[in-house]
Formats: sequence, C-alpha cells, structure tokens
Amino acid sequence: MSTANGILNADGGLSKEHDHDYESLNRFYHSRDISKTQPHKFTFVVVRKSMQTRYFLEIVFFLTLTVYFQYKLIALTHAWNTAIGELNILNASLIEIQAKFANGLMTRP
Repeated sequence: MSTANGILNADGGLSKEHDHDYESLNRFYHSRDISKTQPHKFTFVVVRKSMQTRYFLEIVFFLTLTVYFQYKLIALTHAWNTAIGELNILNASLIEIQAKFANGLMTRP
C-alpha cells in the first residue's frame, strides 16, 4: 500500500490520525516560557573576547592607515621640495639669460 493511499481513508477524505498539527506548539505567534531561555555561563567571556578581537582589528587597521598616509605624505613632501628646487634653478637661469641680454653679451638669433 502506498503512503498516499495510507493517508486517505476508504471514502476519499483525510484520515483522523493525520489531522493533528505537530508543529502548532512551535509557531512564532505563541508566547514562550522565558525561564527556559537562559544564557550560558560563559556569555561574558564570549562577549569580552569578541570585543577584544574587534578592537584589536580596529587598532591594526588604524595603524596601517597611519603608516600608509605618513609614507604618502613623505613622498608628497619630497616631490614638492624637488619641484621647488627645480623651479628655483630654472628661475635663476632665466634671470641670468635676461641679464646677458641686458648687458649685450647675448643677442637674439
């Protein structure tokens, strides 16, 4: 005999032995007994370790960003000072060329 045939009785309706809802006690809309729901005794330890891990990762991330930005700032300062030095050399060369033109030591081609 098949399972479907076992569920149905001879007159075609559902049999009474399968009418009970076995999950009705577990429905979300039923209130629960709060006294059965207690945290385990290591709850504080778990939360403390979790927070320690979180703050450790935050410190590592912060220090990594600090070192990275410091490196980038040093590179920018070095590039800026190099550019200023080169501009000073260029400016001195232009002043020298203008002075030679003014004294007649150089003529335009």
